[in-house]
Amino acid sequence: MKNKSTIILIIIILLVVGGFFVFNSFLKKNVLKTPTQVEVNQMNPSLVVPRQAGGTNVFVENVVLENDGYVVIRRDENGKPGAIIGVSDLLPKGVASNILMDINEEIVEGDSLFAMIYTDDGDKVFSPDTDIPAVDNDGNTILVQFDIVGEGALDNEVKL
Repeated sequence: MKNKSTIILIIIILLVVGGFFVFNSFLKKNVLKTPTQVEVNQMNPSLVVPRQAGGTNVFVENVVLENDGYVVIRRDENGKPGAIIGVSDLLPKGVASNILMDINEEIVEGDSLFAMIYTDDGDKVFSPDTDIPAVDNDGNTILVQFDIVGEGALDNEVKL
């Protein structure tokens, strides 16, 4: 009787441990994917640009591109994207993070800007006439409006 109980206990333990490994494998394959592990053609183009300090740089936290392209910074002209004041280097399709872009003029507290994604036309040189703004699945231009909150470093920003 004691041997039978021991065998049943061992079988239960093996089933629990085996079940854990199967469940863990399922989670890794189906649930816990980071954007860089997902196929690019399954990702929607997106752009994250936080509020930031003034100066001659703009920080782009994250951009997802369906095709090679650029992040373009434009002035706010009456709530709409205006003059281009900065263009990133050519970015490959996929996910890019922590991009520090130079811009053509100094931005100060109170300024409002737009960041947009443009798709490269294949020549690897930005041109607002031939490179077109990227759109989402609904046909809306992908853009983010962000504000300049002060000159110098923000509380969580370190200037080197």
